[in-house]
Amino acid sequence: MANEQNTESLTRQLMNFEVGKNPGFKVYAQTIDKNLSIIRNCLDKAGGKPQKCKLHEYNSKSSGTAKPEYVITYDEDPNTVIVIECKASEKNHHSADYSEPKKYAVDGALYYAKYLKEEFNVIAIGVSGTKIDKYKSTSYYWKKSENTPKEIEKTRNILLTPRNYINILTKKKLVKKFSIEEIKIYASKFNELMRTELQIIPQERIFFIASCLLALQDKTFSNNYQNSADISALIDNLVSAVDRVLKKAKINSDKLNMIKANAEQIKNYSKLTDLENNKDGSLVWFLKQLELVITPMMNDADSHQDALGIFYHEFIKYTAGGAGNELGIVLTPEHLCDFMCELADIQKTDKVIDICCGTGSFLVSAMKHMISKADNDEEIKYIKQNNLYGIEISSSIFPIAVTNMIIRGDGQSHIYNADSLKTSSYKDNNIPQCSIGLLNPPYSQKKDCELKFVKQMLDKLAPRAVGIVVVPVSCAIGTKFKDERKELFEHHTLEAVFSMPNDIFYPVGTVVCVMKWIAHVEHDPSKKTFFGYCKDDGFIKRKKLGRIDAYGRWSAIKDTWINLYFNKIEECEKSSLHCVTYEDEWLAEAYINTDYKKLKKSDFQYTLNNYIAFLVKSNKYPELSVNNTDEIHFNVNEWKPIKVGALFDIHPTEFIEGMSADDCTETGVPLVVNSAENNGVAGFCDVFPTESGNIITFSDTTDGNTFFFQPDPFVGFAHVQGMYPKFKIITKHVMFFIITILMFDSRGRYNYGRKMRRDTISEIMLNLPILHNSDGSILIDETHSYSDEGYVPDWQFMENYIKSLPYGDRI
Repeated sequence: MANEQNTESLTRQLMNFEVGKNPGFKVYAQTIDKNLSIIRNCLDKAGGKPQKCKLHEYNSKSSGTAKPEYVITYDEDPNTVIVIECKASEKNHHSADYSEPKKYAVDGALYYAKYLKEEFNVIAIGVSGTKIDKYKSTSYYWKKSENTPKEIEKTRNILLTPRNYINILTKKKLVKKFSIEEIKIYASKFNELMRTELQIIPQERIFFIASCLLALQDKTFSNNYQNSADISALIDNLVSAVDRVLKKAKINSDKLNMIKANAEQIKNYSKLTDLENNKDGSLVWFLKQLELVITPMMNDADSHQDALGIFYHEFIKYTAGGAGNELGIVLTPEHLCDFMCELADIQKTDKVIDICCGTGSFLVSAMKHMISKADNDEEIKYIKQNNLYGIEISSSIFPIAVTNMIIRGDGQSHIYNADSLKTSSYKDNNIPQCSIGLLNPPYSQKKDCELKFVKQMLDKLAPRAVGIVVVPVSCAIGTKFKDERKELFEHHTLEAVFSMPNDIFYPVGTVVCVMKWIAHVEHDPSKKTFFGYCKDDGFIKRKKLGRIDAYGRWSAIKDTWINLYFNKIEECEKSSLHCVTYEDEWLAEAYINTDYKKLKKSDFQYTLNNYIAFLVKSNKYPELSVNNTDEIHFNVNEWKPIKVGALFDIHPTEFIEGMSADDCTETGVPLVVNSAENNGVAGFCDVFPTESGNIITFSDTTDGNTFFFQPDPFVGFAHVQGMYPKFKIITKHVMFFIITILMFDSRGRYNYGRKMRRDTISEIMLNLPILHNSDGSILIDETHSYSDEGYVPDWQFMENYIKSLPYGDRI
């Protein structure tokens, strides 16, 4: 049933699991593996759920097949299992005496549990409803061989992760990794209610939530708001509570008046007075959700110090597609903030500044790291009042940043509404020289590129202070901002650069890297900079949730990145150490080595198959009977690096002005365009070819895997680069071998922000088979220019290997 499937989906979401293998446990949906014979035997005895069967009675006439919605087994506790039953309607949650297992969710879960408890300790969970804010859940623990189950009362109407059910039974601390996902769903509901019920425009919804959160920090207000029958009086009390909270936080009058004015805006929402106090969307309802649903959930989170602000942070993140864009909000992902703070190695005595602080994400993360190293409450108080500084130019975002810090307990809140590129903003606000700078500058500024903000921050830091910035990869490639790059290197040292996941700012499409700088130390081009390839952070995209750490991979991945950097470890496809100047590229993609041990026969076969498919589409049918050539094996350990530029001249192919794919016909001269499909051929045209053929082409506008062999004369197109062989042995089979290696080596090097360019392709070192002497030693021929070492590529082996593949000698 569709509705019940919605309940099942909701259960998976809130319990944070997928069907199949999960970290620490495995989930089975309505079927049990044959190797789980004990569970199968228990469920076979239960059979299908009967209409009537009292809790302590067994079904003597078992019929049908037992199909619990989910059965969960633990890797480290094989004696405990979870059984879950779902119903679409809350009316079918449980019967009066739990005697109708077919109709009710809890009854059904307990029915299966009484059979399973003969062999296992059983956690039985009944779930009903399809909406996150209206579902019901009840869980019982039925210990092995005991007669009566016991309700786990603390979890009533709250679904935990499978691991947390064990934790709560053993009185261990709960770790609610799914809480952020749940918060995002609440943020979505809050936004929808503000749109439909209160008709609050997107730009003001953030301030509405901020005012409610601030007011709830006042004990008098939080203890009495539910008793208020007069909505107008409640709004007045809320504004007064905000005023008291700001004064207690010692906010100066200018800031106080600005934030209080946002709270007073609530008086203009006439729809608030039309709703009964407990109706969804009423002011009391919002306050209740924030205080009784969001805040307690956050109190169970690991990072207690900033727990009250997590919902606020996520609410803003949710609105980044609407109000966020209009306000100029592009939030730095929380895990990226955390990673950058660890790179900075923040200590409790550091003074941290963010000169484009936005909503305060970096300052929140920095506060958390500093507090974790504090020894007592006095040190924590000092950190909050003296060690965090922020500058934000936008008068719309500035109040949000101040509110954000107050919610997290930042008593002094040294955040200033000023232009960070002007020296006066530092002097006027008495901002000290800080030891740590964190920065995510505004992107795509017409007047000021991102590196100007980086230099401004570094210039204002103390000598040898650390600056960690996240900027678009265009700042690191070297084709732009040459003056800014040169000026940075004259005054500061580039310590490290990390290439981040292409979609880390999803849904914003900017590809970024993280840089670590040492302030006021001129860059030494003879000193190696660390380059990390950090394209996989373990996050995946989920509908309505964005990018989330669904499988809990981030912590281990982050530790790996940090370890490689601080220990200056070079690891294949992960990190490299390289000396650079301001004119060079500052990205790992240019310097990391490819792990050729991962190269497989299937990679070469893939190249051949694509070419054969192209021939078939072009009505050039090759003989496709599989050849009988003996299989040839390769050993990449014996291959040596050869620079691409030593093998090929690379330059743009010649194209005919005005020519387009619309001019193509079914026959004639191939038109090779910047496409990843059909060997790059868009079609054919009746013109004289501009290229002679027998070369490799690729597009300089794509992200890799567009290397193609062009056997026939053709017409090029804009952005199509040609690779013209320098070596004498020119066979299509050798070309296919090299194309495979090119595509293998190019994996991950190119993306939306870093296109394939002929200068970067020319510098790539490809590992290729080389000639050996009869005694097995490497043949050295210094008259060849293939490599500085005198290695000579083994062209014959490359040709023979391709011919040995299925269909390899048929093309």
